[in-house]
Amino acid sequence: LSTYPNEDQDAIKIEVIYWWNDAQSIFFRLIAQPILGGETKEAVYLVNIHTGTAQLIIPLGDHRSDFRLSPDNRHAAVLMADSTELHLINLADNQLELRLPAISPILTFSPDGRFLLLPAQDGATIVEMDNLTQRSVAFPYRGINMPGGPTHPPSFWLNEASGYFVISDNSDGPEFTLWQVNLAEGSAAPVGSYAGFALLATFSPDGRFMAFWDEKGDGFRSLHLVNTVTGADVIYATDHYSLLFDHWLPDSTHFVYSYWDSSA
Repeated sequence: LSTYPNEDQDAIKIEVIYWWNDAQSIFFRLIAQPILGGETKEAVYLVNIHTGTAQLIIPLGDHRSDFRLSPDNRHAAVLMADSTELHLINLADNQLELRLPAISPILTFSPDGRFLLLPAQDGATIVEMDNLTQRSVAFPYRGINMPGGPTHPPSFWLNEASGYFVISDNSDGPEFTLWQVNLAEGSAAPVGSYAGFALLATFSPDGRFMAFWDEKGDGFRSLHLVNTVTGADVIYATDHYSLLFDHWLPDSTHFVYSYWDSSA
């Protein structure tokens, strides 16, 4: 990194992104801010902490990239700053293996690293990491416009990455649909539609249940528990003021929620 060409008298900042290869190497983001004004430039390096050698992963550019590692540490997924293209880099030889169109900053690897899933124009794109084959799944995978940019509601990988639960926000009011994506078949089927706030839904650790809350007005809320297999919606708490879901217990048998009680 000491050889970085700094003819423009840039102010240099280094950020640690990931430890890699059993803490033998570190991914660094180098940020170059021109002192006299101009666009901030960034690059990503992989540095061996024992030898000090630096490998350039993302060339210096006028944009900020979102950088993520696959669970098996074999690939880096680089989402360009304008969220229009995803670059998949093989870290063994630093070669660009795949370029995909991207419409959202949301992308996720399966826990075993076998699949990469990212939103597409009319659904989602699934990439099999072993052979980099792609398939498209058609369903309304809608994002939600937020002040910081569009985002997608929570999602959940099933055991052994056999499937994927996706929440799609509906355009009419606080309502959403829970979809189950079959990765082997490249298909998606709705589990059910529910009236509530999609961004605040949360899945149990085993994926068998999903909790969310709705609001009738004046801050009074009801807590819902959905069976992700049957789609059944059970209301656990009704019309509590400022109700909030807190967390699941690790074994998925209990959950914690809170609300304000003026009589307590």
